[in-house]
Amino acid sequence: MNHPDPQRKNTVQNVLIVLLSVSAVLMFIRTQILFRENGNRYLTDLFSAQAPTWESSVPTELTEISAPVQLAATGAYGLYGNLRLSTTDESFTQPGSLLRMALGSAGSSEKCSESEFRAALTGTSLYFDFKTPLPLSVIGGFVGADLSSSVLSQRLALVSEAGNVILYSTQGTDFFRCATHVSAEDLAQIVNSYQLGNASFAYELDENTVQDPYSLLQTDSLPSYPVLSASSHTEDDKSAILSALGYNPRTNSRYADGSTEVVLDGDRTVRLSADGDIVYQGGGSASTVQIASGDDVPTARESVIGVYQLLSGMLDTQNSEANLCLSGMTLSGDSWTLNFSYQSGGTKILRGDGSPAAQVVLSGKNVKTLRFFPRRYSATEEESLLLPLTQAMAIASAYDGADLEICYTDNGGGSISAGWIAE
Repeated sequence: MNHPDPQRKNTVQNVLIVLLSVSAVLMFIRTQILFRENGNRYLTDLFSAQAPTWESSVPTELTEISAPVQLAATGAYGLYGNLRLSTTDESFTQPGSLLRMALGSAGSSEKCSESEFRAALTGTSLYFDFKTPLPLSVIGGFVGADLSSSVLSQRLALVSEAGNVILYSTQGTDFFRCATHVSAEDLAQIVNSYQLGNASFAYELDENTVQDPYSLLQTDSLPSYPVLSASSHTEDDKSAILSALGYNPRTNSRYADGSTEVVLDGDRTVRLSADGDIVYQGGGSASTVQIASGDDVPTARESVIGVYQLLSGMLDTQNSEANLCLSGMTLSGDSWTLNFSYQSGGTKILRGDGSPAAQVVLSGKNVKTLRFFPRRYSATEEESLLLPLTQAMAIASAYDGADLEICYTDNGGGSISAGWIAE
């Protein structure tokens, strides 16, 4: 009987061990190549559940964030008004550039009377209404001016006076003015580029009006406003929503509370309601969502950009004809509260219950609470039916101090129409 040669057997085993070792090294090298080539995606895809991603530009400056603004230009032949405008529109480039120059060169301000302000608006002027009081640093950011002022303002005007351009601003019931280095010729050139005579302020139509006297109203034929189709987030969007809030989308730490899904992460919770409402409650854990900030308490501009980035990352709106816009912000101690609504073509979209589309409360740079009702909107071929201006003003007269404007109202259905709103 023949027995295998022990020496030969050991040699074969050694060769096999070497081959397996080389194979393991090659597999390791291949893994590292894949890891590097795919920007950490190889191991990420194996061991974590990443949300579906889409190509979209994430704004890093306020100039990239669209904000609704109403523009009026007054010249020798009347007043021009554009009620459907946003700060990122091409048609806002020239007046926006002039406002940037004015804010950047503004001198010390002094108080003036409301009558002086109204008288100034009758001369060669550009008037800007951002529809909500905002810090001047944020308004400046929308047009590319680098300001640090936390003073709130909603309405500003550039007025030609004695060869100079004066910047007027409103802060509640107070009115201020200051000199600028803007050229009166440049102001006149922009004003004269518009077809004047299509709009008026409410106080010009009725000097005894009880509504907001600075409501800008189009007096010729009203523009058409399409009916918008509307939809909320779906099951397919949940991964993006959870990832934006720092959750693993495949976590099993979740339970049902009636028709609401509750997802947990330590002491943080997010509630996803069946109607599309998202409610997030931050905690004290290290995984708490934060916005980018150069200090423990973010500036107004950092707060707006950071929260806008967070909300935008929660829903793919590439095919939506509306985007989020800042509708108000307040600071209390180290806590910012920011409200956002949607706007389509410079026209605000309001929720039927009067609440903002999103409200985010920051504690320092941590997201303390968030409530968001994300929606997608698309224009249809149907047009909204609007009351004539005279009837709208008659109805608005019942609401003292109300600002009369055309907005969309979203009651949560599948379509929304534009209409007159007095608020």
